[in-house]
Amino acid sequence: MLGAAAVVVAWRPWATVRGARGAMLFGCAVVFAVWAAPAVDRRPSLESVRWSHGLPRHRTTVPAGGVVVIAAFGDPAWWEAAGVVGLSVAYLVTSETWPWR
Repeated sequence: MLGAAAVVVAWRPWATVRGARGAMLFGCAVVFAVWAAPAVDRRPSLESVRWSHGLPRHRTTVPAGGVVVIAAFGDPAWWEAAGVVGLSVAYLVTSETWPWR
């Protein structure tokens, strides 16, 4: 849920979503973050150079990069930016350390 919360805080739907198209994009981003949240139990290895093979293996890293890109295009207040940083760090610590537990 940390990944989905980071996407919500970075996207700032209360300030940026206008209309059905914006709501649909926001909803798709949250659904993707929820899908990508579970950590992969196996260590990443190169099976293929295709995106279809690489995305499931590195799916925990994609939302973290996406949150940074989404937040960079916005103009958040200081408390919103602090929330994005805090949630991103918490997400990375919990998701990227899972295989080594």
